[in-house]
Amino acid sequence: MRALGIVGATIGMPIAALLMAVIAHLAVGFLLGGGGTFLQSWAVVCYALLVGVLELVVKLPAMLKQGTPEVFFGPAILLERTDPPSFLFQFLKEFDLFTFWKIGLIALGLAVVHRLRMKTVLVTLLGSWLLWALGSATVTTVLRG
Repeated sequence: MRALGIVGATIGMPIAALLMAVIAHLAVGFLLGGGGTFLQSWAVVCYALLVGVLELVVKLPAMLKQGTPEVFFGPAILLERTDPPSFLFQFLKEFDLFTFWKIGLIALGLAVVHRLRMKTVLVTLLGSWLLWALGSATVTTVLRG
């Protein structure tokens, strides 16, 4: 089972970065008319996701202390965890400090690569992320009951 987790993480992260780059490139490259290439968008996403290394370093002590891999650095920390988790909890857990840091870095990089205004790119990415957060919270709430 442990080997499955290692293989999943090894393969899963590049695939997740690829999917994020596809969505970001479609949103910024096509919808906003940016001039960058897909490979440039993918590079921006991959570099921004390196914040996840620092995120792990910061969250690891809390994970070990609490005995759970789910540690939150956002408004979800103020809510009590219920079983099954509420929609509000599922939604607010997406509002993480490190998530916003990554989104900001991706927006900055894509704005430079695609020669667009940072504000326009940031609003587009935040809108896409908000749709993801709502969808994720809805699906998780429905599936967990």
